[in-house]
Amino acid sequence: MVEARGYLYDLFHEMYSNRDLRKTAWMEIGNAMRITEKQDQVKYAYLRDQYTKRKHEVVSSGSGRKRKTKDYGIEKEFLRRMSFLSGFVKTKRK
Repeated sequence: MVEARGYLYDLFHEMYSNRDLRKTAWMEIGNAMRITEKQDQVKYAYLRDQYTKRKHEVVSSGSGRKRKTKDYGIEKEFLRRMSFLSGFVKTKRK
């Protein structure tokens, strides 16, 4: 739902500055998910942050040691589904 609406996450999208369009999009997504506009924005922010964190962990492992995870398949699927954000999120250097 979010992936199809680039103006929600792409700061350089020509429609990103249109607040009414973004508000309407979040309301449509919320209605489809049967949650409020605010709740879907919070859920999206959480998923985006988790994607950024997990993507950074995969990239920065360096030693070849795999991260401990209960189900690597689920982790891999999550990263695949959220990969549309790869050009739009940045990791903070420690």
